[in-house]
Amino acid sequence: MNDPAQLLRNLLGVGPLVELLALWIGCYWVLRFLRGSLGLGILRGLLIAGFTLFLAAQVVFERFAWSLPHLELLLRPSLELLVLGVVILFQPELRRAFTRLGETQAFKRLSTGSSSIGRILAEAAERMSRRRVGALIAIERATGLQTYMEGSVQLDAELKPQLLESIFQPGGPLHDGAVLIRGDRIVAAGCLLPLSENPDIGAEYGTRHRAGVGVTEDTDALAVVVSEETGNISLATRGELQRVKSARELARLIDDALAAGSDPEGARP
Repeated sequence: MNDPAQLLRNLLGVGPLVELLALWIGCYWVLRFLRGSLGLGILRGLLIAGFTLFLAAQVVFERFAWSLPHLELLLRPSLELLVLGVVILFQPELRRAFTRLGETQAFKRLSTGSSSIGRILAEAAERMSRRRVGALIAIERATGLQTYMEGSVQLDAELKPQLLESIFQPGGPLHDGAVLIRGDRIVAAGCLLPLSENPDIGAEYGTRHRAGVGVTEDTDALAVVVSEETGNISLATRGELQRVKSARELARLIDDALAAGSDPEGARP
């Protein structure tokens, strides 16, 4: 075995410090990821068993120089078996870790098949249109919609078609209010939007449509409206209301308007 002085000399320098730092960071993130899960208890058991086995091997083979060929033959492949056992035991945690890695923004940008905001909203609107479920969704752009969140239910949830359908489920407490979208997050539900007083809005349009137009008159927001009576889908922008013919058209209009920013000409469908 190396003497303590030689071991100390080997630890001095930039290289060993970098290795220790990388090892510490790796252990920290592993423990942080496993915190509160069953895998943390399994990891503790593996570490205790491995440390005990290492000490026993050091005492038997190094300190006392005992010759136990059969036991040594069993212990030699223990490292390979331990790695295989870790993969099997931590399969759920490893799967969750790779899933989270794939959900990071860096990999989302590389993914060409990821759903845009327009596609998500169009999918939800199309489903609710088929079932005649009324809905009002306001999409924030440059002008903030924080004013309309007073008295609402703040969510800060990931934008999902299923969640939007659940919010506007008939008979639910949030069915009659509006949902506010900021980026790719649902920030609030049950919001009250200002009603438009424009006399040019047809009599066939109800309160939801007037609220959708009203919020686009005061801000540069977009508003998606699904009629409860007819199932028709409309898009409001810059105080104007346009009926869309298909979910594909709605997705294109929303994505084009968001890509154009707050430019009046580019935002107009």
